Amino acid sequence: MENKNGLIIRLADKNDILSLSRLYEEFFKYNSLQEPFLNAEAEEKGDYPQSVIEGTTGDIFVSEINNDIVGFIHLEEDKTDPFPCVVQHRFTRIIDLY
Repeated sequence: MENKNGLIIRLADKNDILSLSRLYEEFFKYNSLQEPFLNAEAEEKGDYPQSVIEGTTGDIFVSEINNDIVGFIHLEEDKTDPFPCVVQHRFTRIIDLY
């Protein structure tokens, strides 16, 4: 999907792992500055985005301008807890957004 300003949003693939790793490191640094008691800077070597891209329960979508990945959203399929008072259903949960 491309908008009039050249922004493209698409499903990430294995060719995006290096760019996603760089953005995840920026994301970790940003979070560590906002809440240093909960988050720390960390190096991302590609294992995490690769596991999502190759997995079956989630997806990463990337936003791209001029062939540069500038943001991402990681979504995971989830389901309600098995409590009798809850109508059982599946839903999508946002894990990361940057």
